[in-house]
Amino acid sequence: MPLKRFRLTLLLVLLALCAAARPAQAQWQKVAANLYQPVGFGAMCYADGYLWLASIDLFLSTDLGSTWTKRTFPDQGIQGLLQDLQFFDRQTGVAACASGTFLTHDGGITWKNILAGSPAAVCFGATSSIIASVGPDADNVSVTTDGGLTWVKRFVAKFPLDVHAARDGSILVFGGGEGDTAKGHLFASTDFGATWQSRGGAIDFDSFTFAIDSCDNDRVYLANEDVAIPTDQLSQIFLTNDGGKSWSTADAHTLQYFAGNLAIGYTALYAQTIKNGILRSSDRGLTWTSIGGPSNDFDTRFIAAVTDNVVIAGDVDGNVWRTMNGGGDSIFVQPGKVSLLPSALTFADSLHPCDAPLENVVLALIGCNAPSIDSVQIAGSDSLAFLLENPSRSDSIKLLFAPTHIGTNIATLQVKLSDGSTEIVPLTGYGVAPRSITFHTQDISNDTIGGSIYIPIIVDDSISLADLGFHLSYDTTTLQYVGSYRAGSAIDGTVASAAGNTSVAFPNLPGALKNDTIAFALFHIFPTHDSCVLVTIDSFTVTKSARTCLQSSSVLRSNVCAPLGCIATLLSNMERRRLVQFGAHPNPTNGSFSIISSETLGDCRLSICDALGKEQSSFDRTLTKNAAITLDLSHLPEGAYAVIVHSAGRLDNIHFVLIK
Repeated sequence: MPLKRFRLTLLLVLLALCAAARPAQAQWQKVAANLYQPVGFGAMCYADGYLWLASIDLFLSTDLGSTWTKRTFPDQGIQGLLQDLQFFDRQTGVAACASGTFLTHDGGITWKNILAGSPAAVCFGATSSIIASVGPDADNVSVTTDGGLTWVKRFVAKFPLDVHAARDGSILVFGGGEGDTAKGHLFASTDFGATWQSRGGAIDFDSFTFAIDSCDNDRVYLANEDVAIPTDQLSQIFLTNDGGKSWSTADAHTLQYFAGNLAIGYTALYAQTIKNGILRSSDRGLTWTSIGGPSNDFDTRFIAAVTDNVVIAGDVDGNVWRTMNGGGDSIFVQPGKVSLLPSALTFADSLHPCDAPLENVVLALIGCNAPSIDSVQIAGSDSLAFLLENPSRSDSIKLLFAPTHIGTNIATLQVKLSDGSTEIVPLTGYGVAPRSITFHTQDISNDTIGGSIYIPIIVDDSISLADLGFHLSYDTTTLQYVGSYRAGSAIDGTVASAAGNTSVAFPNLPGALKNDTIAFALFHIFPTHDSCVLVTIDSFTVTKSARTCLQSSSVLRSNVCAPLGCIATLLSNMERRRLVQFGAHPNPTNGSFSIISSETLGDCRLSICDALGKEQSSFDRTLTKNAAITLDLSHLPEGAYAVIVHSAGRLDNIHFVLIK
């Protein structure tokens, strides 16, 4: 994962001052006792100001380990088989679990298994959509560039153990050579996993973790625990200066010694041991010194370096420890420099807001300990035409051009750094008027009274990702509106409606090609007075980032037909007014009141009337079969009330008592 730079908060500074005041023997502080259950494996990582720890459960700390919150975690039933955890930012993280590679986009609240298997390690690439997963169960290295929708899988190494992305975008994997599990090699891919090249140099295989130097992609450190598959009865730290072509030993001990994990700050490196605390190198891996701190079992990754001096680690008993001064003597290094690439950014001509691509400005680090980003802003007369897509990232900035007027739009990207300097990138883009787009629909028939009618909305030209809105007009005596949904999914259109008139909005509608159906409007049909009725769809809006990017004057008309006759009309009225049962609980209620309908009634208005029949409150809700809705009635005084359910062609009453 590319090196991140983060500005430390005032809390960190205060904690550092407190740490400096403590005696030398107390440079490590136990900040959490018995936090996690040590069951073998497990990991810790730091990203974007958040500290994460995972064993059986997942924990989050926003104050460098002082306090922790438990989060939901996948695969809890299989103990001791979580091997790696990486977060790209505060929201997006990936975990290597016993039954697959899991991804979260909401800060660990929910997780999705995006790749089955039992991976040993995972990492992000230059963006959160690029993920690499290595699995010893299938000897595969899998890479996705679309967040797990599709994968490129290759056999790269026998039992791949660890994976990381370098700052230049290449992906590195360490694993055993084919047919020789006693020796391992470093492998690299520069095309997102399509092809891999062995770097050549053979080294002891049983090395659980490697780390890439913060300044030099060819300088790699490897932690060899030599416990599971011993080769020479030595536990060592290996170092390469040529990207894995050759290796040297930086530190060596007899078994069992190193735990097989590494953490890297700006310039300092940390390696945890099994019985002797933590070792630190302040000269880029050449020499290593014991700094005390917690020990842990082999094949664990319970250590994270926030900076050169702020390090958090877990021990074999489930405790979490922290040092604010590098274990006893703080490291001070001269700051490096940051350069933005490219130095100027010109967006392609003739761009519409919905068609504009994302452009990337990369922070190139010159030297070690380069400054981090303090703030990012767009300035200039056309500043509103350029949008920041990821202002919180610390290694790259993504920009979207959404012109505010026709012709040349000019602004500057201004990046203020933590050392007080400001880097500027001129921005130029050319805007044209939104293009027109048309839609069409189809006539629909159904010979089933009360049957479902799906009216399609079909695009006449290609359309990219955008927000879509439209308006529906229909005959309420014949049609009962159920809802609208994008093609291939459940009902999810946001609806604002009155009888016979419904406005529908779809956020983030996927792109579509010419003649693709992009959405449906769903009705139930009950013919009463004519064999065909008209549904009108108009007032189309296509927007992106709150800007109109496509214009459409389309007015769609769909003739909806069904059988006609006395019997059909009679059956329609009977079917439409069929008995609907409502469940209401709790009743009496103290303010929170839930309603469940035995049938789908679609968009409804719920009037809350007192014992005198006077409306005291109202709600607009969509009633779906067997799906509960909840009303907050805490603002009403005690008394007897009725809920009047206004749905298409019918009224229903639900009585309840409010007690406080």
